Amino acid sequence: MFRNDKLVAILDWEIAGIINPSMDIVIQCDFNDYCRRISPPEVRNIIPTKEQWISRYEELTGKRLADFEYWRKVASFTGLIIMHSILRSIPLEHQAAYSQVLDPLWAVANSP
Repeated sequence: MFRNDKLVAILDWEIAGIINPSMDIVIQCDFNDYCRRISPPEVRNIIPTKEQWISRYEELTGKRLADFEYWRKVASFTGLIIMHSILRSIPLEHQAAYSQVLDPLWAVANSP
């Protein structure tokens, strides 16, 4: 986005679509979990938990979040597709660093 010929924002439409709102909440909760794992304690402690995020969503919308685990699997498969596409462009010696992202996605995708 531009304002007065100056770049002021970039919109990432990578996984945009008309989907169930639960998937948006799942993606945000999983991203929060990832950020909590890699952040220093002073940041980690202010990142909302899954329970806090869901509670706030339900409070603001007046709707109950449905089928969280189903949408979590859908989001995990989407994340795996994106990450494996990215990995095709990364030198082999740097790919192992991505296991901290891939391993949790695979764990969710393979869970019963």
